Amino acid sequence: MTNESAWMDPLKQRVLSRIAEDYKKISPVAPQKIVDDVFNPVRLQEQVDQMECDIGQLAGKRILDVGSGYGLLLVEAAKRGALVTGLEPSQDGFYGETLEISRSIVTQAGLPSSCVVDACAEHMPFADGTFDVVHSANVLEHVADPKRSFDEMVRVLKPGGLLHLTVPNYGSFWEGHYVLFWLPYLPKPLGRFYVRLWGRDPGFLDTLQLINYFSLRNFVRRHAPFLEIQTYGEQLFAQRMHAASAGSWAGLSKVQRWVDLLKRLKLIPLATRIAIACKAFTPLVLIAKKKGGDSL
Repeated sequence: MTNESAWMDPLKQRVLSRIAEDYKKISPVAPQKIVDDVFNPVRLQEQVDQMECDIGQLAGKRILDVGSGYGLLLVEAAKRGALVTGLEPSQDGFYGETLEISRSIVTQAGLPSSCVVDACAEHMPFADGTFDVVHSANVLEHVADPKRSFDEMVRVLKPGGLLHLTVPNYGSFWEGHYVLFWLPYLPKPLGRFYVRLWGRDPGFLDTLQLINYFSLRNFVRRHAPFLEIQTYGEQLFAQRMHAASAGSWAGLSKVQRWVDLLKRLKLIPLATRIAIACKAFTPLVLIAKKKGGDSL
């Protein structure tokens, strides 16, 4: 047993116990696979590689990760020379002890436990214009007030800084938490009925904000003309479709089967064009530059 596994394995076991309890009526993916994927260093490196591809090298930049989870991205970004801060609430109502576990992980990596701040996205304890990069991945759908959370992300971003925000698109055909084919723009009452048909617990759906391209664009427009939009993720979606690669992490192997079928039928170019034209691509990956001051 390596020194790392000596302290990491008990933390993974805690996460497994939590996920096994919380996910048993939500996702058909085995809890052990979920944990293995979350802590997989290859997956983490891919995520940060994509981030650097999108916004440039992280070295020397002050980065805020909103909803930093178990702190793994903070550790990887710090290895690449970034000055990292994570934001994670101590009581998020679902994963429970993520703040405590993340502080253990960053400390073992040589970072101060204080780099993970106990706060929610709606009320960030930072001054205006603090960070060069504000990053958030698959978090905005879980917050109580996504509009206020988005406003806060923009507020703490420096003029000239970059916002890198990833969120599932509920105007698309995929719901990743339940690992289900989704009906675009399905309202939450019908969504509850729909997931119940699949034998899944509809209660978790009540905790989600069903954000789509148009609702995210409305958040952005509140800050016009102070945000320069680079993309909503259309290019990344097209690249993945043309590569016929959805990935295999968590429940994405199911999406990969659909992509493989489209490839065999030679329908990938058409499906890609339709999804982008209808704003049904997923996830939404908003990259925006803050210009000057902000009015909010």
